[in-house]
Amino acid sequence: MKQNLQLGSEKYGAKEKDEASTIHPFPELSMLEFFSGIGGMRIAVESALKWQHRHTDSVTTILQLSTCRAYDISLHANYCYEHNFLNQRSHQQQPASNKSEVSTKLVEHLKPEDVDGKANLWTMSPPCQPFTTNGKNKRCLDKEDKRCDGLKSLIRLLHNIQHKPQWILLENVQGFANSNMGQDWYDCLQQNGYTYKSYLLSPVQFGIPNHRLRFYVLAERSNRFEAESCGVCKEIPSFVTASPTTHSVGEYLEQNMEDVSRFLVPDSVLSKEFAKNLGIVSPADTATHCFTAGYGRIYHRSTGSLLLLGDSKDNSTIFVPAVAEVPIDRSKMSEYSGKLRRFTPRELLSLFGFPQQFEIPGEISLEHHYKLIGNSINVAVVTMLLVELLLLGKAKDHETTAALEKSTRTSGQICPHAGKLTIGGTKGHIEEEIDGILLKLYDQFRWKSIPNCTGRYTCRDHQLVSRLSPVELLERTQALPPSESSWVVHAFDLPGRPDRVLVTPTDADKSVGLITFVKIQEDGDMTYVHTLNTVSGFQRKLEAIGIQGLVENII
Repeated sequence: MKQNLQLGSEKYGAKEKDEASTIHPFPELSMLEFFSGIGGMRIAVESALKWQHRHTDSVTTILQLSTCRAYDISLHANYCYEHNFLNQRSHQQQPASNKSEVSTKLVEHLKPEDVDGKANLWTMSPPCQPFTTNGKNKRCLDKEDKRCDGLKSLIRLLHNIQHKPQWILLENVQGFANSNMGQDWYDCLQQNGYTYKSYLLSPVQFGIPNHRLRFYVLAERSNRFEAESCGVCKEIPSFVTASPTTHSVGEYLEQNMEDVSRFLVPDSVLSKEFAKNLGIVSPADTATHCFTAGYGRIYHRSTGSLLLLGDSKDNSTIFVPAVAEVPIDRSKMSEYSGKLRRFTPRELLSLFGFPQQFEIPGEISLEHHYKLIGNSINVAVVTMLLVELLLLGKAKDHETTAALEKSTRTSGQICPHAGKLTIGGTKGHIEEEIDGILLKLYDQFRWKSIPNCTGRYTCRDHQLVSRLSPVELLERTQALPPSESSWVVHAFDLPGRPDRVLVTPTDADKSVGLITFVKIQEDGDMTYVHTLNTVSGFQRKLEAIGIQGLVENII
């Protein structure tokens, strides 16, 4: 497919890692893929790990996928999975240490010993029908639906196993977010030591011409997402810069097709009154409707868009204006006989982010091709979420930060200067002011108030204090014994905001690890101190917005 995601200034997948770089194996990644379908999650994990090679030249610890076991009850899906991951052709492309299995087994039938300690990553895309009103479902059955039994079983397993996975990624439709089943899932995560971050994203936000709004939950067994568990993020991850314009449909089409007849919309469909409402696009359009499992079997815009061809039925030689800009005449749909076709399975796979070498076996019928793809995930979107979950998290910060320190550190230090903070000695940005950068970070993260409790104030405990001016507040915290205040370094005004920022070291050598945004509210003779956000991995956050270099030796 057209790879259009950009990270920093480079296109996703465009930069290859220097072959001369030394790689020291990182603890292996093992994976359980529930409701695996045709293996979209597996491909997304492998793509995320390839991103790691392309974009971490200075990092010498590389995460590698060692084992993956997939579970799905669809025989067609499992046959396709085996064809792409387990047959001889695939083995030639896979590392020798990579072990894969696929099982036609109900998730409800899994026992604790089947999953306990078997993987440090769980991925899942449970059935979405309980949370949608499309088709025959006039109301969402939610957790009453039998198709929720699989996720209920995973919740029970997570409660009962001793060795739980470090990471979990769940994908579903938007309706899952506020469902009763969704609340049970959030409760399960919290009760088992996970914090989570949720996204509501569509491929079109990444420059891909397809609307497929999906809900994602990224969970890690740590306090990493503690400040993120209070809302749904609707923006793409901060380290990803999408293409400034969405790519056209034509960039994803097969060229010089020898026979399009099997994909043409039948005249019997065009003669129906409902044909006037079909979702139709041309190669010049930059958006398509969400493609579902019913595509090609049910002709309706809710199952996906149809493609309008030129008179020659050739995608490349006859220009057809974008339907979004030049609406077509829908009064006599029969006039489009031979000019409307379904997207081919290969074209849909490209829109869904599957690599060109991925294929659905020819023994599977065309209608099942569409069903399998419609039930899958957008690999390009999930890849970026897995990069955030697996590669940019605290679980690896101590390793990646050490490697980044070695390659980018000079003699930088952070110091007060004319009311601003500056980074000195950073690579390519000498004396770069970062107050504006902190404002950007401030605006990126959602507020989260910590419940107040009475008592003597320390920044670490977020307690109530007697009314103090900002200067007095800073002086008091800095005057505390080292054991109570060693992590408090600076507080300063953000322009135009009545807030303060605490820049805090986390180690004895006082290397920067956290930035905590604090809101100070005065009410009578009391000052309320709320922690709004904690930004971890200061080095990574600076790099994500274009500043290269490590901040150290604060005081």
